[in-house]
Amino acid sequence: MNKSKAQEQCNHNNSRDFLEAPIPLAAKCAGANGVMVLRVIQGLFQGFLLPCMNGVLGRWLPPTELSYLTSIVFSGYQVGAIASTVITGYFSASHWGWPAAFYLFAALGFVWCIFWAFLSAETPATHPSITKEERKYIEHSLGQQDDHLIGKKSIPWSAILKSVPYWAIIIAAIGESWSTTFLSAELPSYLSYAIGLDIQEVQYGMFSVSIGFLLLPYIVDRTIIAVVLIGSTTAGAAVIGGHIINHLDLSPRYAAILSGISNGIGQLIAIFAPILVHFIVTDQTDARLWGYTFVLSAIVGISTTIFFIWFCSGERQWWDEVDKKRYEASTETPLPEYGKTNPAFSGET
Repeated sequence: MNKSKAQEQCNHNNSRDFLEAPIPLAAKCAGANGVMVLRVIQGLFQGFLLPCMNGVLGRWLPPTELSYLTSIVFSGYQVGAIASTVITGYFSASHWGWPAAFYLFAALGFVWCIFWAFLSAETPATHPSITKEERKYIEHSLGQQDDHLIGKKSIPWSAILKSVPYWAIIIAAIGESWSTTFLSAELPSYLSYAIGLDIQEVQYGMFSVSIGFLLLPYIVDRTIIAVVLIGSTTAGAAVIGGHIINHLDLSPRYAAILSGISNGIGQLIAIFAPILVHFIVTDQTDARLWGYTFVLSAIVGISTTIFFIWFCSGERQWWDEVDKKRYEASTETPLPEYGKTNPAFSGET
């Protein structure tokens, strides 16, 4: 029997967190090579999380509630990134030392898995306490009545690969992954060596996006740099409501597959971000050289964003259904009255 996406998500997250705790020991015994090996394995497990999340959400969220609920869910990325940098900076400067941060994150991951194992359900049909009205509304709005046919039908690869809106997502994923990789791998070095911030100050300036990249090369004041970083991070939160959840707009049924492909392509190309930085920045204390990398990242981010805005779509694609005729019929069928009368499930306030 195939494991559900909910179970897979817990397993992959658990495996990733299991490898978090040994990182300090690997650094002590095997140096940088040991840490890199563990991080590569962690990345392999973590790569499955986004597709699993989209797979579960695609079976739970009605189209009318998709945007704001997924924004809440994926805002965890931003909250986690900010919290982890602050916590890591605190431990690194304390008597506990930086290894304590890895132990804490591993423990938190295990706690999350416990809650997920007992509270999650892959579909409304498998949830133990959902009401009949809720289940009927969700399943009808997503067309889940014939989900058993998916196993008998091949995935419409040709239609997916010819879908311009999906290619817009892939291009946007490349830009987002490039910016994220650049930030996580290189921004601490820039703030520490070129700007002269210590480790506790660096923790507050870990994240920004393309527009901020254009400004940073011309700023020398620490306070202004912090303001730019915070402001551009806030703008970066809009990514959550953009291409990351757009898979669910195009195809709730195949959202897991689509997000796996786009995320994989984005991460693969983003590998070259730190490579180019190391090629350009021959002297880490030279802010001028760092400026070139910020401009390059800005160009990547802005160009991919423009492409996405121009070619994206918020409409469900015909190939998401088992067949095109069924899709055309389903779009003409009204939703059950429950979704119209219950504010909690209609998006009304």
